[in-house]
Amino acid sequence: MPATVMPRHAAITETLGSGLIFVSFGVPPVYTNATLTNTVAVWDERVVPALSNLQAGASVSLVATARVVACADLYSKADARWGCSTNVACHDTALEALTVVAGIDLFDRSPKITAALASSGTIAVPYCEGTNLVLTVSNGVDPMICTAYDMVISNTIPDGWTLTGPSVDSNGLIQVGDLPPGA
Repeated sequence: MPATVMPRHAAITETLGSGLIFVSFGVPPVYTNATLTNTVAVWDERVVPALSNLQAGASVSLVATARVVACADLYSKADARWGCSTNVACHDTALEALTVVAGIDLFDRSPKITAALASSGTIAVPYCEGTNLVLTVSNGVDPMICTAYDMVISNTIPDGWTLTGPSVDSNGLIQVGDLPPGA
């Protein structure tokens, strides 16, 4: 009967393709390359104590959330390395061609933004007084429509005029923010 070898001092490495970046972790990793591309994370027994001496049949779950930042290289690779009876690694899935790879199918969706002024025809603006205008901005409704993130509306108004309101910044840009489908 073969002896059961318990992995000791295990470490898990997750590497994302260049089309993804990490945005959050259920358990903060001991290492990330956050200052570069934020595509590598490593967990070991310093942050997941169970990895110091994983019992036979036991498992550890780690949650990492990533954002799509490009239309290609949408994958995640996971590797594990561990020691057998000492602190020296005796198995490394990256070196043994046992890397686990998960891919992502990208559904190419985009927002469908419409904007309209609450007016029909010419807008009368009394000289030296100004007038209130209501700009309605919406995003369409369809399974292929996604959220418009960090939306900003620029405008061209005549010299000497100003645009004011709670969503207008100091540069005269209208800060809409995120606009989900149907909003």
